[in-house]
Amino acid sequence: MKQKILLAPLALFLGLAIFLVDATPAFAQRRRPQNPYRPPSHRLEIAPFWGYQFGGRTTTSEGEIKIIDNSNYGIQVAVVTPVGASIEFLYSRQATSLQRNTTRPFEPPIKETLFNMNVDYYMLGGVKSVQQGNVEPFGAAYLGMGSFKPQSGGYSTERLFAVALGGGAKIRLSDRIGLRLQGRFMLPMQWGSGGLWCGTGGCNIGVGANTTIMQLDLDAGLVIYL
Repeated sequence: MKQKILLAPLALFLGLAIFLVDATPAFAQRRRPQNPYRPPSHRLEIAPFWGYQFGGRTTTSEGEIKIIDNSNYGIQVAVVTPVGASIEFLYSRQATSLQRNTTRPFEPPIKETLFNMNVDYYMLGGVKSVQQGNVEPFGAAYLGMGSFKPQSGGYSTERLFAVALGGGAKIRLSDRIGLRLQGRFMLPMQWGSGGLWCGTGGCNIGVGANTTIMQLDLDAGLVIYL
């Protein structure tokens, strides 16, 4: 009888211990979720795209100069770093034309096509995903050059320093193929300035730039993961 009385608390203690040992991993997993970051399974992304490019206008003494909205196409090649961000080269071309809109008092507006033109962007930048998964929203920033090349004689090609800001989403369809949807503001810089100021507190250098021909690029394409 005495043995049964002693064995009952022991059995209760062992049962409680087994329950706690079994429940601890599940409890820890609920309280301490795993790190969502996973190292990338690929090192290179090749993404041809097609889209539509809007905007691009400036005002001059002879009227408003406008780049006509038209389709564009290009390619993006990204090297994926171990931390998940990508270093990306971007090339984009838009075959379009340049139009001049003139407005005079008491006269109807005049729209005149000056010449056909190719707008090319050559840019290098960084792309960072906001979250991982089959759908990856991302943001991007680029620096590079915008080239505005007339297709008619008598006009020279204009090359301008440019920046671009954008974002979108990658939709992974398989280990090797996906879709990429994105939008970008293309900002060719038309004016630059610099200065040096010195005083009793030391010297300072300032550099600035401005643009009036901002373009919006909306495009879609494939992503090939290598």
